[in-house]
Amino acid sequence: MSELDESEGVPAPPPPKKRGKLGIVLALFLTAAVAGGAAFLAPRYLSLGSVAKAEPAAEGEAPINPLFAFQPIVVDIRGDDVEAHHLKVTLTFELADQIKAEDFEKVVPRGREAAIVYLRSQSYDDVTRADNFGKISTELTERVLAAVGKKRVRRMMITDFVTQ
Repeated sequence: MSELDESEGVPAPPPPKKRGKLGIVLALFLTAAVAGGAAFLAPRYLSLGSVAKAEPAAEGEAPINPLFAFQPIVVDIRGDDVEAHHLKVTLTFELADQIKAEDFEKVVPRGREAAIVYLRSQSYDDVTRADNFGKISTELTERVLAAVGKKRVRRMMITDFVTQ
């Protein structure tokens, strides 16, 4: 049988087990791996936008200037049913001659604000009608280019337009 504690007649607790250091080593290793991965990936995902390098133009073609993409813009819009829907839009800009991405990045908040204000003024029914896309595209382009400065951009493209 087991040993009884003489004072109370209950079994004595078993002696404490020795804990290995494997758990601590694994926790430290995993923490270091996650921190290292975050440090490596953070600049890529926390930047205001992304820039594609210009490719040299083929003979006889106009040169392709650097491209700059806003991070996706997601806004809530309402339909006639008063239910909230999501609209996700990504805008990509072909920068004008002699404009560097670093300089354009300084005006990104202005452009995003103009896009958000315009998109939130739209209804779900308006943005989902196929015949309205041209009008929305034109108006959005005018407002965003006015905000970032038309001289900085050769062309703005809507590269993502999704409603849910």
